[in-house]
Amino acid sequence: MLQIAQLTKTLFQYKALTFFASLSLCVTPSLFLSPSAQAEIKFPVQEMITKMKGRTSVPILLPSNFPSGRGSVFFEEKVNPQGYLINFTATPNCRATACRQGGMSAESSGMLTPPPPKSDSRSQYQTILLANGIEGQYYQGCRLYCTALVEWTYQGVLYRVTLKNGSLEDLQAIANSAIEGGSRSF
Repeated sequence: MLQIAQLTKTLFQYKALTFFASLSLCVTPSLFLSPSAQAEIKFPVQEMITKMKGRTSVPILLPSNFPSGRGSVFFEEKVNPQGYLINFTATPNCRATACRQGGMSAESSGMLTPPPPKSDSRSQYQTILLANGIEGQYYQGCRLYCTALVEWTYQGVLYRVTLKNGSLEDLQAIANSAIEGGSRSF
C-alpha cells in the first residue's frame, strides 16, 4: 500500500512538472525582464474574483501587480472546487504553449516540488523567504527552455507561480504581492 502511495505521489509530481514545463515552450527570453528593467501592470483582481467566486473552496490569493515585459499579458482562469489555475498568456484565448507565459495556481492538499537530483546541473533549487515570514521554494529547470517557479503552502493549500524564463525576483514579487493581498475569497 505504501509503494502505491509513493508511486501515486511521484506520478502526480511528474505530471505537475511536465504541465508547468509545457507552459514554457517557444518563448522569447525578453518577455520577462528583470524587475528594474520593466514596469508593473495592475493584475485584474476584481475580474478574477468575479469569475472565481463560489467556484472553489481554497483561499484565493491574487497579486495586486504583475511584472510586465514587452507586449500585453492576458489572464485566463480555470477553476474547480479543489483549486484554480490562472494562465498568463501573450494572446487572448491562448490554446497553445507558444503563447503561454506562465501561470498561478492553487491546489488543495498539493505537494511541493521535490529538489532535483544533485547530478542535475541544469536545475536550480533553493528555499526562500516570502512575505509575512512564509517559507517557500524556488525551482528552475532548464532543458530546451527554462521554466521557473516559486511555491509555498498556506492553510493546507499549495500555491505556485510559474514563468517562462522567469527570474527569482519576478516570481518572488508576484508571490509576495499575492500573500500580502491576503485571501480574496469574498
